[in-house]
Amino acid sequence: MALSDGLPVRMNNGIMFHLSDEPAPEGRWPISGFNSVTPSYMRTFRIRLVRGRSFDERDREGSVPVAIVNERFVNGALGGRDPLTTKLVIRAFGPDRAERELQIVGVAADSRNAGPHGDDFPEIIVPFWQRPLPRVALTVRSAADLGAIDRSVAEAVRAVDPDLPLASVKTMRQLVGELLADDRFNTVLFGSFAAAALLLASLGIYGVMSFVVAQRTHDIGLRMALGASRSAVLREVLRDGLVTAAVGIAVGTIGAYFAVRAMQGLVYGVDAMDPAGFALVATVLVAAAVTACLVPARRAASVDPMVALRDE
Repeated sequence: MALSDGLPVRMNNGIMFHLSDEPAPEGRWPISGFNSVTPSYMRTFRIRLVRGRSFDERDREGSVPVAIVNERFVNGALGGRDPLTTKLVIRAFGPDRAERELQIVGVAADSRNAGPHGDDFPEIIVPFWQRPLPRVALTVRSAADLGAIDRSVAEAVRAVDPDLPLASVKTMRQLVGELLADDRFNTVLFGSFAAAALLLASLGIYGVMSFVVAQRTHDIGLRMALGASRSAVLREVLRDGLVTAAVGIAVGTIGAYFAVRAMQGLVYGVDAMDPAGFALVATVLVAAAVTACLVPARRAASVDPMVALRDE
């Protein structure tokens, strides 16, 4: 169980900072994400400690102010310095702009603090007991169901203070789901359009290929009258149809690749080249082409050659 001001996928606060051995900026200070957490926060969210130490019970009010920074902060703000020998000066937003010096004691792995879509941004994490806040997130890691956890946490909170409110009880899966609501809508919308387009393309391929093969009824009858076997005729028709379908699929795949590249930012987790998706569409279209070739070809090959020639 942990207390924190923000969560890995949703940061609430930012803070101004500069390195303590450099003069304070005269204009706008650099800004970093900011989180105040209890010692069990990183263990609860399984955030890996890259260097240094995590917070413990020594980091309380009155002790040396310390901080943990993430890898993005080290790579972007420290300019190659050793983070464990660096001190920061932070300044909060608002009317109270009191400055505070912090000693960096650890480096944490990046934890998607910008949410599912954005890249991680620099983050400064401080011990909760050195900077307690009136409104916090209480996080519990458990294998129990949400209802049992909710009741257990509510009882524990009421035992401390019956008037303390407890709201917005959610699992991390639900929280991430809310952040991805727009992506789910886009997925359903684009998926519906894609399914309709695939259906129309399959019907179009079937119709065109059926018409082309039907037009060859006279040719098929003539070949069979000259001794061509039914299987040989079917193989030739199928080969010609598959060559046409393969050319169309190749051209369509190239066009689809560039279309998906232009749209990949609209849906989370969609790559410009999804082999499974492209293979599925190609399989459906090939199946439509094969069906469109075989059905009329089998029908034409089953007709008596003299009847086919007489009809022409």
